[in-house]
Amino acid sequence: MGLMSSAAEPWEQAVRDGARWLVEHQLPDGLWEPTLLGVYFLDLWYHDDLLASGYALQALGRYRRGIEGR
Repeated sequence: MGLMSSAAEPWEQAVRDGARWLVEHQLPDGLWEPTLLGVYFLDLWYHDDLLASGYALQALGRYRRGIEGR
């Protein structure tokens, strides 16, 4: 999502590699594995399935719109 928000173009290698990585790491149920998040305080850590999948879907959506807009 960060690459698509930057000046990088969707056809650049780094952006294509990021989109490919997301697709290749999608779980069989269509979601992505959440990672440990630390927010606000150093001792506040948690997992959130919806954040992991939400960010991945947003990134792929931005990538697709960028490719289609070319």
